[in-house]
Amino acid sequence: MCGGRRLNSSVWLTEDSVFRLKTRPVTYRGRFAPSPTGPLHFGSLLAAFGSWLLARHADGEWIVRIEDIDRPREIPGAAEAQLATLHAFGLHPDWPVIRQSARDGVYRAALDHL
Repeated sequence: MCGGRRLNSSVWLTEDSVFRLKTRPVTYRGRFAPSPTGPLHFGSLLAAFGSWLLARHADGEWIVRIEDIDRPREIPGAAEAQLATLHAFGLHPDWPVIRQSARDGVYRAALDHL
């Protein structure tokens, strides 16, 4: 893999996506995708915990994707506060946090491919 930066022994970060070199097939990938519109409320924390538990139970991966594409409703610093809350409760994603707004190129490429 070229044009990227190695984050650790199994993860590469490129300009528009993250690649994980598989040592085993991943059969389950859990996801939590909060919108940065305020502090993480209890219902969202419960959903994150459930998703994280399912991923761990299935020996899968758990990712966090920040849904930051609704700019008018976004509150500055909310995403960082939400991530801090997740970390305080021991919920650490297996991949670097993905920001939806940074993936425009990935979606454009997929549309062009169609």
